[in-house]
Amino acid sequence: MSALSDPADGHAGTALLVDELAAEIAIDLHGLCQPLTALQCRLEIGRMEATLEGLDAAIVDALRECVRVNALVRAMQDKVFDSKRHEMAGER
Repeated sequence: MSALSDPADGHAGTALLVDELAAEIAIDLHGLCQPLTALQCRLEIGRMEATLEGLDAAIVDALRECVRVNALVRAMQDKVFDSKRHEMAGER
């Protein structure tokens, strides 16, 4: 057991929050794989088509996937910030 999770020193609640946050972020990071793979795939297909229409469609789809990636990253940032705020509120 780490010092952070040792109930004897009063950090058991913090350890649980860290564990929960880590689990949530692990799930979110796994969720990032889908839009990143779609982004990569769509750009590769656009390159292979080598037509203006194909490239335009690839760019449109890639931008859509970028929006998804940004939303997932923002959600992870919010979880980290919320966790930090909660931790700071518990210290008072």
